[in-house]
Amino acid sequence: MTGPSTLEWQRNDRVPLQTRRMDNLDPLLSAQQLADYLGVPVATIYTWRYRREGPPGFRAGKHLRYRRHDVERWIVGRLGEHTG
Repeated sequence: MTGPSTLEWQRNDRVPLQTRRMDNLDPLLSAQQLADYLGVPVATIYTWRYRREGPPGFRAGKHLRYRRHDVERWIVGRLGEHTG
């Protein structure tokens, strides 16, 4: 047998592809990390979420997560509201 087996081909071809896809994902922040980043209490993050005033977040099981891109876009939007 001169060529790689199907199993070797799958391991060598698909794993790096999956790894590359994971590398391209937007970093996720927890509610506490977001609060630290913004310099506000974590309770404020939950209040904003309840009132739909904060950056969009989502649940991953029982954990609340925020995509960094969404947070940055929310900040830019807030800056635009306050600068006129």
